[in-house]
Amino acid sequence: MNARNATEFLPSTRTIVILLFCLAVGIRLLAIAATFKGNDKVLYWEDVSIGRNLVRGNGYSLDTEWRTRMVYGNLVQDIEKKIQDPVIGGARPTTLKQPVFPFLIAAVFYVFGSGNFLALFLVHSVIAGLTAVTFFLTFRSHSTLIGLVFSLGFAFYPPFIYSCVQFLCL
Repeated sequence: MNARNATEFLPSTRTIVILLFCLAVGIRLLAIAATFKGNDKVLYWEDVSIGRNLVRGNGYSLDTEWRTRMVYGNLVQDIEKKIQDPVIGGARPTTLKQPVFPFLIAAVFYVFGSGNFLALFLVHSVIAGLTAVTFFLTFRSHSTLIGLVFSLGFAFYPPFIYSCVQFLCL
């Protein structure tokens, strides 16, 4: 049996799209249920700092503590301990990060509340479901089977699942 004959037994494109979306989102929801221990247990990176500052009205800025750690922390270990009287308050404008992800974080925090990581992880899961569907629709022009393989590969690839459902949950 060749690939053309195998695709005859596949359901319609609409059914495949719906199933792929539900599968990709469902896997990530299971991962959220297994790893999420509360908003206060999430360690976050500079993207969240920028997103929170956007929601607070501080513009596209990075908290001074994060800025010190990002810029100088790579050069000097334990930089916070070696600076006498460090400035840890406030925020400064930054161009160190690309803007799309911090703006997404700001939008989610604006709608669902600042620091609501569960909502952010759910939005990530929906975006992952849409990505799996996009893979299928893009590659099905070559073959429905190829589109299915690529989209299922994306849906089940552990690093994609992991990156979608947490920053660092302790």
